[in-house]
Amino acid sequence: MPTTTASDIISEQAVRSVLEEQLTKTYQFRRVFQDHDATDISNDRFSFPQREVELDRDDVVEVGEGENYARTGTDYGEVTVVYDKRGFEISISDEAVSDSRVDVEMDTETQAMNAWQGTMDYLAFQVLDSNQNAAGPIGDDNGTITYQNLVDARTTLFGDQYDLSEMVGLVGSDGMGDLLKMDEFTQASEMGDFVLENGLLPNGQVGPMFLGEAAGVPWYATNTGDLAQGEAFVVDTSRFGYESTRWDREITQYRDEEADADVWKLRGRNGWVAFDPSANVKIEA
Repeated sequence: MPTTTASDIISEQAVRSVLEEQLTKTYQFRRVFQDHDATDISNDRFSFPQREVELDRDDVVEVGEGENYARTGTDYGEVTVVYDKRGFEISISDEAVSDSRVDVEMDTETQAMNAWQGTMDYLAFQVLDSNQNAAGPIGDDNGTITYQNLVDARTTLFGDQYDLSEMVGLVGSDGMGDLLKMDEFTQASEMGDFVLENGLLPNGQVGPMFLGEAAGVPWYATNTGDLAQGEAFVVDTSRFGYESTRWDREITQYRDEEADADVWKLRGRNGWVAFDPSANVKIEA
């Protein structure tokens, strides 16, 4: 009788489903980066053109009859993203299948996938935390995020001409508690069945960790531990940065006959870059 192997009872789609489940749980820092597809380039890095001189209304001047138009430059620099390859392998032995231990094995590998997604999110957090608006951090050192902190962060971005409709807020577990205690905070459960069921706001921001709205900003929670008590971010997601993908996330399966095991390999090659650091205001209450 042929030996039943892991690939006979676990599909690639099942592995992908576990991975996606981890992705949609509490990892939120990647949310503030725009997706950039670099799968068709032939390099280990990519440079985004970045304006060094912003044109504003002062550059549009009255021109008298017969006079030359005022001329201004649009100088560009660049900001570069470098790609790193990351991944891991899941190995399930024929013994695990024969002894009905596949569920236990997959539970262990679920933790591995969770760690992989957490790593991706942490890399995004590092870029976010090290690239901030010079007006921040905002706060009064009392350890508690207040509604005034939220208003000040939003006001700072709006005053710098960022888009109110593209702003999102991120808090950790302590910050979530601060928000939920605010009289001015509208919880997702109070925003209608559609929002509650879909985690959806009118501006299209989605996710199961959507908490609600305060100061005109949708708020999301993360429990990765990267945001300490009193810390939060308010970000214009249309301006801050990019998550650039050199290789699409890939799951492949192969047979390791020497080990009597089936192996699933997950790999990806990504990079994160802050295009406009001023689009991110940090709160440190």
